[in-house]
Amino acid sequence: MTNERLMIREGRADEADMVVEFLRDLAAHDGTAETCRMTAADVRRWGFGPDRPFEILIAELTDRPAGMILFYPTFSTWDAKPGILVNDLYVTDWGRGKGVGRRLLAEVAALAVERQCGRVEWHVLHQADAVTFYDAMGGRKADEFQTYRLAGDALRQLAEHAGLSRAAVYGEGKR
Repeated sequence: MTNERLMIREGRADEADMVVEFLRDLAAHDGTAETCRMTAADVRRWGFGPDRPFEILIAELTDRPAGMILFYPTFSTWDAKPGILVNDLYVTDWGRGKGVGRRLLAEVAALAVERQCGRVEWHVLHQADAVTFYDAMGGRKADEFQTYRLAGDALRQLAEHAGLSRAAVYGEGKR
């Protein structure tokens, strides 16, 4: 460990460009750069405001952004408690090996305990280098469920079966 100060704080709307840069670096690292469509406007719209669907914490090493974690609430009917799902955990190349990722996850764990959550979960790509890191912190692979996804045309087609108009599917109308 170096003598650098590590601080975790809430992200700010004026950091949207940096958040997008971090997300694109993460997607490139995972080999999926073309799939990251998030823009700074999206970060500002969805990450800040009264009904934000996600939160962001920023890690700083000696006042320099070194990483971020983006997460949102879930609920478990099995636990009968809320939970937190970490969607993105990113640490800059120069910040790795300095405890940044561990502290970011620790801060989310502290928020989960404070909010009386029963769990913190995250998804890991099959080929991810970070599996050893997660295992070392006590994370365990949950094999009991598989992730399924509806997106694009399949999402729209199924929504149409519920009587929704295309405008409602894209958030332009109310059901």
